[in-house]
Amino acid sequence: MSNILGYEQRFGKWKVEAKISHSYSKSSTPNQMDVTYAQGNPVFPYPDSVNQSIPPYEVLDHAVVDDRNTFLHRLIVRKSELEERQLESSLDLSYDYAISNQINGFIKFGGKYRYKKRAYNIYDSWGADPWIGQGRGAIPIYDAYPWMREELGIGPDEFIKLPIGLADDENIDHGNFLKGEYPFGTSIDLDMAEEMLAIFQKEAYDAADNYPYDRTAELWDFSGDEKFYAAYFMTELNLGKSIKFTPGVRYEHNTTEYMAANGETTVIFPERFYTHVDTIETRENGFLLPMIHLKYSPVDWFDIRLAYTKTLARPTYQDFVPRMDVFNLDVTYNNFKLIPETAQNYDIYLSFHQNKLGLFTAGGFIKRIDNQIFGTGKRIITDPAEYGFPDEFLSKWMYTSINNEYQAKIWGLEFDWQTNFWYLPGVLKGIVLNINYTHIFSEAKYPFTTIEQVPGSPVWAPEFMNIDSFYVGQLIDQPDDIVNVQLGYDYKGFSARISMLYQSSIFKSPNFWPELNNYTDSYLRWDFSVRQKLPWAGLEVFSNINNITSAQDRNLVAGANWESSIQHYGMTVDLGVRMRLQ
Repeated sequence: MSNILGYEQRFGKWKVEAKISHSYSKSSTPNQMDVTYAQGNPVFPYPDSVNQSIPPYEVLDHAVVDDRNTFLHRLIVRKSELEERQLESSLDLSYDYAISNQINGFIKFGGKYRYKKRAYNIYDSWGADPWIGQGRGAIPIYDAYPWMREELGIGPDEFIKLPIGLADDENIDHGNFLKGEYPFGTSIDLDMAEEMLAIFQKEAYDAADNYPYDRTAELWDFSGDEKFYAAYFMTELNLGKSIKFTPGVRYEHNTTEYMAANGETTVIFPERFYTHVDTIETRENGFLLPMIHLKYSPVDWFDIRLAYTKTLARPTYQDFVPRMDVFNLDVTYNNFKLIPETAQNYDIYLSFHQNKLGLFTAGGFIKRIDNQIFGTGKRIITDPAEYGFPDEFLSKWMYTSINNEYQAKIWGLEFDWQTNFWYLPGVLKGIVLNINYTHIFSEAKYPFTTIEQVPGSPVWAPEFMNIDSFYVGQLIDQPDDIVNVQLGYDYKGFSARISMLYQSSIFKSPNFWPELNNYTDSYLRWDFSVRQKLPWAGLEVFSNINNITSAQDRNLVAGANWESSIQHYGMTVDLGVRMRLQ
């Protein structure tokens, strides 16, 4: 739900713009079901057979998959909810001025205030472990389905682990999903799984082996609010028809206060006995962000544009909400002290525009990034007080995120051509063409920590220390090449476009060992759209065909070029009728 009230008025050379808005959103997952089966015997009875470099889809060739020895392990059902409300107001004032016929422009200044309240809640999460007690946890299922005991040859008061064969679905056809390289194997009967969950839910608080899953329900919850203030001043100065100068500056101030769980999952059955305290932390930061644009047009068909801007990117909620979890020696800690990344951006672009040429633009850019947010990997806690931890955290392993002390750099070239062939004879004059190509270079220094053992006091009690260094790689989430091509045809009320997107591999996650770097595979996608205006009341029919070749998003591991994940969306087709109101 969104509501906006705007006001705009001119008073001579002054222009006033004001806006107040409210938005509310709520996203619910009402019933998420997880059913886990586990095989009782070792899956790989011959470890030497997999002690080699084989692709993931060949792993099962070395496994002994035995459905007769595979049993119901765990059932979980959970509900989640994300709720957000935002209030925002802004005021902008501008004044037009003219010093002479050749010198004119405007000044503009204003401010904004935004308040956001956000809560993420996984609630009513509960489950059962039919596996435990050599199948004692499955008694409610056997009581509800007496035929299962008959099938297994066990008496009314007996129990064993529940085999998957009693709840599988032989009619499921997975087709050629992921080209058949990753077989699904046996599949659970979803209707029976829901029935079993209902059985456990009915007895959830009566039987000792069925309980609320406290850790699942609490670990990822967070809530809090944000207050954002901003103010800016800018001016546009035109010197004749050839020079346009636009400097400005903006100040932003942001305060966040969020609550999340600090918990301990070292205990036996952490899902049942999750102990935690809700922790609130406040973050506050402010930034001055200058901007300068200059456009010079020495002739009608050519201009050059120069720009400098300072921008920022704030950490995600999952980076800074004050969540901490302790499991044995491992401490997973969200660093609520993270500050936004900042970037200094320099751009130069040349544009050529003529009737037959269309618009051709060529340019280059440089971006220097400070305080890049980066996961540290494993470190040893040598001073618990540094993080506000108790003394017993000494020598535990910690996983967190930090702001990179080293500056990252991106630079590249971009070319763009937009034209139509109006000057060609006959039907050819309806052809339109857009081409955009970007080549990107990047370099970043990534902090890396090795943990070394050193003699302690006494000498038979060794101590550990962090040895910090760095390694150099590409900047995360940056491809080398991006190509967009769109070829179209327009004739009277008919319009069609076929478009291609090519993106070279993207560096996704760095590693000290280059073989373990993760990156996406190159991506090639084709789309097609067409529309035809109808001779009635502004009507038109249209169709969009997306991802014609069913391109997949594939993440790869550098050392062997194997998939670490695949996302398959397939082709989609939209058909519709649109009415345009004049």
